[in-house]
Amino acid sequence: MSEVYNAANRSHIRAAAKAARLVERQRQEIISGIMSVASGRAWVLDLLEICHIFSTSFQSNALQTAFAEGERNIGLRLLNDVMSACPDQYIEMMRERNARDSTADARRRAAPSDDSTPDDDSADDATALGNIRTAGEA
Repeated sequence: MSEVYNAANRSHIRAAAKAARLVERQRQEIISGIMSVASGRAWVLDLLEICHIFSTSFQSNALQTAFAEGERNIGLRLLNDVMSACPDQYIEMMRERNARDSTADARRRAAPSDDSTPDDDSADDATALGNIRTAGEA
């Protein structure tokens, strides 16, 4: 049968402090493990963005704002864990995000716009391809 916790008992206080240190060390190991791989860093960043860490959580409805602030609170706790466990990986995560954003911007600039019309040459190519198939089938 376990003894009831007594805040005045020094051995209980030491045991509680030891347990708290163990939990904190495990938490930091988990965060460090997630942040040690690129996919883990991307997942953490997505979660931080969903939790409104990098933007305002204000909504026109007070209840929606309160809900968004609850999400933000969780995100801030995660950000605090990341910054205390592995601040260098946070910097790496943001560099990777900037690289992904730059690549996506370059692809958008290089992609043809959707409102472009096909050239006359492409229509001729399709007609020629149809003619080749017809000749080959005969």
